[in-house]
Amino acid sequence: MLVTREDQLCMLVTRANETEKSVYMATRNESTGALSWTKFLTLLRPDGLRCLHSGMSFLVDQENKVVLSLKKRFQFSSNIIIHIVGEDTNIKVDLHGANTTHTSPAPLLLSYAPSFVQIQQDTSSSLER
Repeated sequence: MLVTREDQLCMLVTRANETEKSVYMATRNESTGALSWTKFLTLLRPDGLRCLHSGMSFLVDQENKVVLSLKKRFQFSSNIIIHIVGEDTNIKVDLHGANTTHTSPAPLLLSYAPSFVQIQQDTSSSLER
């Protein structure tokens, strides 16, 4: 699952026969707090489905109706491939030697929404030895 811009959750659903994957988006009802799930995107092409697997992290671009995911070229390699998959889109970007410094088995995507709110630091207290 993933938090998107409007605090929506996304879920990738794989059918048992693996020929279809769907992305569902949830929106929260302000008055009741209940979640409502809607199918956002359905992927039917086998070549675009291999890059999407269970337990992976992904980002959703609502405007372009695509899913962005990362995958290592080989399990213990640090070379990463970016996949951008949609109903009419299947783009694979090989970073050709742009090695990462982490050693996790699968790369993670994290969403971050910058804020203009400044965190006030308490400068009056000091550490005592």
